[in-house]
This record gives sequence, C-alpha cells and structure tokens, in this order.
Amino acid sequence: MRFVEKYESVYEAQGCSIIEKYFKTKKPVVIAFSSPTCGACEIYKPEFDYAKEQFPEIEFVWFNIASCPEAAFHLGIPGTPTTIVVDNGVIKGAWVGAVPADNVGEAVKNIMEEKE
Repeated sequence: MRFVEKYESVYEAQGCSIIEKYFKTKKPVVIAFSSPTCGACEIYKPEFDYAKEQFPEIEFVWFNIASCPEAAFHLGIPGTPTTIVVDNGVIKGAWVGAVPADNVGEAVKNIMEEKE
C-alpha cells in the first residue's frame, strides 16, 4: 500500500451546474465529494490528485459539497469524502472514505475495464 507523502494540485469544482455538466458528458469522470471541514478529505486529496495523474484520459474532479448540498443529497452521498465514477451520465462505481492512491487507481481501472 502506498501513501502519497506530499502532493499539491490546485483545483476544485463548485456549484450545482458543474455537477449537472458531469452527468451530461459522455466522457468518464471521477468525482470526489469533499467538505471544507472534513479532516479525512485533507488526507485523501493528495491521494486523489496522484491517482488523477495516472489516468490523463479521465477527468478527475474535487467537488466542494458546501457549494451545492442538494447535489450531494440528490445523489445519496453519505458523507465526505465520497468518490463516484460516472460514465456516460451513469454512476458506475463509488466508495466512501479516504483511501490510498493505489486503491483509487485500481478501482478506476476496474470500473473502466468493466465498461469495455
């Protein structure tokens, strides 16, 4: 199991229209739902960012649920961090909690292989 020591990436999606956009696209997207007050999210973000670099063909999004709580409610997001994989507007997989980058990468790879 590999944990990312330090990795920084500055990106964050906000707003309900952003979530709608990702459910309308035909391309796969991995969305991590986070909260500004979530300690586990701070641990998970470098892992998520590192996994993002392993899949340049897939869009990875760090979404602040405080900017659109109704999206989290509508999608049944139980807490933060929760990560979903959406392909062609359909949720293909999800997991809850902060996991190492290797686990994120393996989950995304397995979900994308199932689609082929």
